[in-house]
Parts: sequence; C-alpha cells; structure tokens
Amino acid sequence: MISLYKAFSSLDTEAKFNSFMTDLCSPAELRELNARWKIAQALWKTAKEKAAGLNQTEVKPKKGPVRSKIGLSQKDIALINRVAISTVTRVSKCLFENQDNGYRQVLL
Repeated sequence: MISLYKAFSSLDTEAKFNSFMTDLCSPAELRELNARWKIAQALWKTAKEKAAGLNQTEVKPKKGPVRSKIGLSQKDIALINRVAISTVTRVSKCLFENQDNGYRQVLL
C-alpha cells in the first residue's frame, strides 16, 4: 500500500488524479468507489444531524401516528445511490465501528 500511497501523494491536480484513477480502475469500480464515498458522506451528515437534533421531518407511515425522522435511513441512502443495502451497511460499519477510522479521518 505504500507505493499506492506515494502514487496518490504525487497527484497535485484534480486532472492528474482523474487520469490516474481512470487508468487504475474500471468504470464500474469508479462508480462503486464514488457511491461508497457518497454513502459515507450521507451517513456522516445524518449522524451529525441526529446528534444535534437538526432537520427533523414528519414521516407519515401507512399505519400508526405521524412521527419525526432525522436525516436519511440506510434504506433511503441505498435507494438514492442505487446500491444494495449491504453496501450501505458495510460503509456504515467502517465509518462507525472500524478502529482505523479511515472515512472519519477524511470527513472530519
């Protein structure tokens, strides 16, 4: 991973980064990486909103009373990003349970 780190570190413009990533990854891999990053951002935003009690919206279920909801659910995030719920769950585990805190180091 050190050589890959050095390669990324040498990319000093967005154009160079895009060129390198296009060479390194297939279009499907790039879409998956982009989706995972968007998922991490959405999960992080939702967690921050919940912690602060912000952005409450009313949810009207088919049965039962109207309730308040803060942020997006994992199901919502999966639908928006057109990925399986398992992908959202995997990103969530990395974001909130992983000791390495890779996503959080970038999101903070």
